[in-house]
Amino acid sequence: MPGFSERQPSLSATRGLWYLRQVVWLFDRDGEKIRYEVCRNEEGPGFLLVMTSSAGHKRVDRIEDATELIERCTTQMRQLQDDGWKVG
Repeated sequence: MPGFSERQPSLSATRGLWYLRQVVWLFDRDGEKIRYEVCRNEEGPGFLLVMTSSAGHKRVDRIEDATELIERCTTQMRQLQDDGWKVG
């Protein structure tokens, strides 16, 4: 299923909630690929937003606030699609 990579069925003992450890979208444009990954920051608070091109270029953004993460993901994904990238 596009957009989902690894779902951890672990139940949080403190909150009793299911959670995703990592979500991955794959974008394609004219044979080029971008891997767009959102995951928890294991080294501190917040999240990591990682974009990796098929050429090996990697960009990592550290985001502490969940609202900012959602806004940034929405903006960047819309920009990718506006630039001709397709999810798939």
